[in-house]
Parts: sequence; C-alpha cells; structure tokens
Amino acid sequence: MKLLHAIFISVCLFLLPAISRAELSLGIMKDVIHDQDSYGGVLRYDYRPAHIGGILMGWGGTEHDNSAIGFDYDFIKDERVDLTFGGTYLTRINGINGTHFNFNAGLGLNIGGHCRVQYTHISNGHNKNNDGWNFIGLMYRF
Repeated sequence: MKLLHAIFISVCLFLLPAISRAELSLGIMKDVIHDQDSYGGVLRYDYRPAHIGGILMGWGGTEHDNSAIGFDYDFIKDERVDLTFGGTYLTRINGINGTHFNFNAGLGLNIGGHCRVQYTHISNGHNKNNDGWNFIGLMYRF
C-alpha cells in the first residue's frame, strides 16, 4: 500500500505542474560566502499564473547542517527571469542565521527549457548573529 501511495504522489508531482502551468525544479546548491563547504539539495515549485513559489532545501557542511522551507512572490512577470522575495523557516539556529524565521530574496535565470540557475539569500536582516546564507544552485526544471 505504501508503494502505491509513493507512485501516486510521484505521478502527481510530475503531472500537476504541467497541467496547471506550474514548474517543479530539482537541483543542487552551494553556499558561496559564509560556509563554502556546505552543499545541499533544493526542490522548488513555481505557480506561474499567480507568481508564487515554494522551496524546500537541505544542506550539510563542516559545521552548519540545516534545512529550510519557504515561500516567495515573483516580482517579474517574465518566465525567463525571477526576482523573488518571501519568508523562510530554518530548522536550526547557528552563527550564520540567528533565528528560525527569516526572509529570502532570490534571482533565478531559466535557461532553455529545462535548466535554471538560482541565487538565494536567507537572512533575518539583523546584524547581530545573522550573516545569512548565500546559495548558488543549478536545477533541472520539469
């Protein structure tokens, strides 16, 4: 029964975006400023008609394993370029992020039909104990 549920969810994840003009992207990412040993994975959902998106991230490094879930709004109505701003919840607090609740800002470039390059900054905006995360990601768009 669990296998049937997994198959059903997988089919929905791949078919629903195409039916609803949404996009699902899966990829890898790396922090490029504060913890350059951090690598992780990212799953992104973009609902193009409403310009909203969701993101799941998980990463590990020498000291700063973490994960995040967030949402954002795309301010550019061009499907090739995304300029996003939203909120993100981080599961762990450490020297790079000082709170669980943060904002996220991003710039995404959709190259061709299936490639996306994404920059994402996650921070709470305070100077004390929050340098923020700065990820560069390469994703495959379904």
